[in-house]
Amino acid sequence: MGQSAAAVACLLWLWVPTSTATSIALAVAVLLGVPERWYAVRMRLDAELFRAMSRGDIASLTALDGALLALRLRKSTGKTRTLQSRIDGTHGLVRRHTGLVIAQAGCLLTAWISHSS
Repeated sequence: MGQSAAAVACLLWLWVPTSTATSIALAVAVLLGVPERWYAVRMRLDAELFRAMSRGDIASLTALDGALLALRLRKSTGKTRTLQSRIDGTHGLVRRHTGLVIAQAGCLLTAWISHSS
């Protein structure tokens, strides 16, 4: 939904004559697309990591942290994160992503209402 919302907002903003309020709402929807995509990619990465852990492709959480550190996807803290902290972190990503998608939808609704008036 998020990527689609940003695309629709961008297309409307470029090709439909709009009022200032409509333009602002569409611009915000487009700008929200950047962090929305980041969270979507992060959730996809986490999903793949959890899938790999469930198949036994990852030897241990320590090995996972070492690999993430080598790829510069994790800061060095000197301790291994627990599985529960990883699950909690993913839940946080989902909540933030959901909030961004809802905000984008709200911007599109606002643009539609202000354009229809």
